[in-house]
Amino acid sequence: MKTAVNKEAEKQGISSKLTKAFGFLKTIKQKIVKERAQTVEEDEFANMICPLTGALSRIGLSSYFDQIVPSELSKMSLIFIELDYFDDHVRQFSTTASDKNLQKIVNQIINTCCGDRDLLARWSLKELVLVCPDMPLKDATKLANKISQTIKRMTWSKGTEITCSAGASQANGEDLHHIISRAKEEILKARKAA
Repeated sequence: MKTAVNKEAEKQGISSKLTKAFGFLKTIKQKIVKERAQTVEEDEFANMICPLTGALSRIGLSSYFDQIVPSELSKMSLIFIELDYFDDHVRQFSTTASDKNLQKIVNQIINTCCGDRDLLARWSLKELVLVCPDMPLKDATKLANKISQTIKRMTWSKGTEITCSAGASQANGEDLHHIISRAKEEILKARKAA
């Protein structure tokens, strides 16, 4: 027959084992939660970069704008770049060839037109956005023209010609979409004037 002391010792032994088991489970749960959080962070970061070009994605650019202090917006210019007839280019050539040409364009803009703090983002199939944090509108307009000329002068495979239209706007405290809309308006004005 078990004595009361033995029963108490047995209860403490079981209690100790359960505490250790629950502690182990808690540790596993914490590791799983941490790994999931890390995976979510990695996925969120991956979504911020265009896998094809290495430029920011639309999500990445929006996230950048969410982090900007409103006083910094007044110093910022944005250049909207539309690759002329690029969707026709994709249909005429292969997607692979078009992807390579887009990569080449992005690299050329980054290497020859971007300042240290400028950010280039892929907005859509044929649209890019260059954010220039410390650039007055006058200089951004000159840079938009330089980008157009740079792309026009690039060499392409036989039968390929790629040009772009670029418009600049200065941030006036509004959100990203309004700044882009005004830059697009500049492209339309330039096309009508030409």
